[in-house]
Amino acid sequence: MIGYILAGGAGRRMGAIPKYLLPVMEKPFIEWHSTFMKKVCERWYIGIDKQWIKFIHYPNHVIEVNTSDRYTKYGPTLKELLFTTTPKTSIIWVMGDHYIDYHSSFFESLSWSFSEDFVIFIDSKPPIAGPSAHSMFLFDEEGNVSAYGKNLEKWSALDTGLFYAGPKLINFIKKLDGDFDTRDILNVAIKESLIIRYIDFAGKVLWFGANTPEEYVRGLSKLLFNISNYPSRHG
Repeated sequence: MIGYILAGGAGRRMGAIPKYLLPVMEKPFIEWHSTFMKKVCERWYIGIDKQWIKFIHYPNHVIEVNTSDRYTKYGPTLKELLFTTTPKTSIIWVMGDHYIDYHSSFFESLSWSFSEDFVIFIDSKPPIAGPSAHSMFLFDEEGNVSAYGKNLEKWSALDTGLFYAGPKLINFIKKLDGDFDTRDILNVAIKESLIIRYIDFAGKVLWFGANTPEEYVRGLSKLLFNISNYPSRHG
């Protein structure tokens, strides 16, 4: 299994620094993801704009991303990585501007040998994250996705920014034209009748994402307030 951290933003919305370099308990977002990737992946990479590579501790794991234009989707760099895979390779990827407590007991008990084609980590009871910074899922009574996106009036769970794709889905992703994002991959999985699994944090994992400085401060404040109530091993 390979891992990919999407850190392609140029820091425009935060004013001076990309979101994935913002500190959380003395480590930037991206360091928490890197530690996790080293633990569960055979090889892993960070997609990042060249001007910020000097701040990364793992230069041998960098895939350079061009963010001279408005950065909206992540298709090209993900596809570039997928063309290095074998027919049996799987991949996990995560949004670099999200903090996730990988030390929680939830992750300690989770096996990464999935039989499903697409695994999406969601949270129906987010202890920190507010919906404004995240994409949302709305499920119908049968558990199927009836709506996905931001600013939904009704939602069932938030998109935590963590995903897994098996070999079958990877082959379909390779065939996508142009740029693409999570919505496009989800649509492919549904269209091709692939097996999709939604793993719900259900409020058991501390995590948050930030699109603005205000959301970062709010998320960090809630994290520090709540962290003593969760079974973690932060150091």
